[in-house]
Amino acid sequence: MPRLLRIATGDAKVLVNGPGNASWSCTGYEERQLTDKYSLRPPGSDVVRTFRFQSRWDARDTDSADHRTHMAFAAEDGSCPSGFRPIPRLVQRVVYDVLARDVTDGGRIVPMSALDSFPEQLHKPVTGHGDFRAAMAPTRRR
Repeated sequence: MPRLLRIATGDAKVLVNGPGNASWSCTGYEERQLTDKYSLRPPGSDVVRTFRFQSRWDARDTDSADHRTHMAFAAEDGSCPSGFRPIPRLVQRVVYDVLARDVTDGGRIVPMSALDSFPEQLHKPVTGHGDFRAAMAPTRRR
């Protein structure tokens, strides 16, 4: 990982800026990843927010004005966009111990929690972002 590399993924203002790259799940049920809904957690389970970071770097810049354009996602076949090279793939997993209970409304379950703080984003589950900065000192190879 290049030292001082900075990466941002997802978007706290996704309703304004476009799709993000984050998903929701619950502990014990992480094979089910939701991008447009909050997870309804079974008793004893916690809410999990997962951010997948770009794993292709332009091999020049450790940051850019938007913290994104110096990075790219791999193509579906795993290849790099032209001018980019692979770096280790980072996944950020945040577990929330949500105390609010879900309620039943007209036969459907409605979560009583939302994790965004921008009113114009309507507390939609697609919002949210993760940041990363590679600040570790390089290790010496033996």
